[in-house]
Amino acid sequence: MKFSLALLAMLACLFAAPDFFVQAQAAGNPYEATVTVKDDSPRSKRDGLRKALFVVLKRVVGHSDERTRRLLDQAGRLVLQYNFLYEVDSEEVKFNAVFDAHGVEAAAKAVGLPVFGIDPNLVEAWIIEVHGVRDAGDYSGAIKHFKGISGVRRLEVAQLQDDTLRLRMIVEGGVKRASGLAQQSGLVQQQGEDIYVYIGR
Repeated sequence: MKFSLALLAMLACLFAAPDFFVQAQAAGNPYEATVTVKDDSPRSKRDGLRKALFVVLKRVVGHSDERTRRLLDQAGRLVLQYNFLYEVDSEEVKFNAVFDAHGVEAAAKAVGLPVFGIDPNLVEAWIIEVHGVRDAGDYSGAIKHFKGISGVRRLEVAQLQDDTLRLRMIVEGGVKRASGLAQQSGLVQQQGEDIYVYIGR
């Protein structure tokens, strides 16, 4: 199997970019929340930001404890946009806020909290072989698949020989968790410990 060296270099750089793949959420923006506030005063704005961030953190982290409550002091720094919402024929005032995804996740990880079930304290190296890589489409598809697994923070191409691709990854949440997610899309089949066959679609 022969690939253009220029094409391989371009693909390797593209898929190594840390922000190339964004994990889509099932519904809505998990970093946005709407809460009820007393009025539209500056004090209600501060209260609304804290209440909205509390909702977001419970969604992202999965629970609430002393560490999440301490992060509420960072609400003003983490917010991207906010506004008051007024109900027709009602005196109730709502407060909507959208927070920075990377900022919220970094703040949670900094105090040892999981992010969507991924333990930031468990970081492992994962080296695998992917067989059945026949052309440039398979090459890009295999890298896209493994880079897209939640928890994969870094991916490098270690070797490409014949139809076998060797990848090195740094994984948050542990190799066992990532390995379990690898086959869910049906793009690859596991044939042994850290050995996969690329099937594609």
